[in-house]
Amino acid sequence: MQIPAIIDRQLCAFLFFFMLLPLLGAQEAHIIFSSGGAFTISSGGIRAEYQGGSTNTSAIVLHKDDIIQTGPNSIVEMQIEPGGTKIKIAENTSLVCTGPGLEPLSMSYMFLYGRIRISAAQTWQGGGGNAIHIKTSHEETIFRQGDIGMDYIINAERLQITQGVPSLTVYNFHGITELMPASLQSSQGLASSMVMHEYESLSVEIANSLSYIERKPLEEGIVNYWNRHNISGNFPLLTLRPAAMQPVPEQATQAAGRIEYVYPPAIIEHIYPDNPFHRKLFRIKNFLISSGMILAVGGIGMQIAGSYGIAELDDHTNTLICNLGYIPIVLGLIFNGAALVISPENMVANASN
Repeated sequence: MQIPAIIDRQLCAFLFFFMLLPLLGAQEAHIIFSSGGAFTISSGGIRAEYQGGSTNTSAIVLHKDDIIQTGPNSIVEMQIEPGGTKIKIAENTSLVCTGPGLEPLSMSYMFLYGRIRISAAQTWQGGGGNAIHIKTSHEETIFRQGDIGMDYIINAERLQITQGVPSLTVYNFHGITELMPASLQSSQGLASSMVMHEYESLSVEIANSLSYIERKPLEEGIVNYWNRHNISGNFPLLTLRPAAMQPVPEQATQAAGRIEYVYPPAIIEHIYPDNPFHRKLFRIKNFLISSGMILAVGGIGMQIAGSYGIAELDDHTNTLICNLGYIPIVLGLIFNGAALVISPENMVANASN
């Protein structure tokens, strides 16, 4: 009679553990370090302010839809658990936690503005780390292993095809990172990614149909910045491309008995997204322009013929033809006016279609 009771207890324990599995595997972002000025966290419509460096910040956990915003001179560091990947949030930065992703141990964020660094340097040997998806208005950066920095700011020193709008720059210090600009999404909805290798940076600006993408080596300024604000836990300092990884001798120039290595020029790509809707608008615009011109020319021809008079017709009929010529002229003007109003974003790319 005791066996059924034992089975019932074991079954209950198993069911209880099974129900706890989603909670045990849930991803959370814990704040483990803060310094400098104040930062705020908005959660459930409530906005709380914390002073950098205070002891009570270590108990803060960011949940889905929470927003963290740092002020001037404020630095905050988060760690994803389980997994161990760290996210360093620089001053004047806004980041939204959008919750766990579809991949195991993954987290996703919406990057509103500022500068961040993501690193899994201390998890490499243990095989840990998290997949981090960072989305902006037009791009998505996918981080899995390595060490990267991201700027999403208004940078007046760079080419700005998006005046007054933040543009994204991703710095790959170690590992491999994927960047998926919206302009690389095909008409079938399939997104293509751009792979970033070590010691590279990739800048993206998108304005309507034009994407400006620049790939170039890391700059010393960003390396120095993150070395001044290094991640806690004795993280190694960042470096520029080691001499052993400089371009091969075929890419070098020899002068005065020494070899000088130079980086290849920046790669600039102008990409026009395939947008069927704007392609149809472009065809409609061409139809209206050509039809309007034909109608206008035909109306003018009718008026000339009626004014000079057609020999086989009497004066009344010639006058009627001259007056009827106003109809295609007016229609032609309407068609051309409508063509001026229609402004497809992707005219250059669709011109050959």
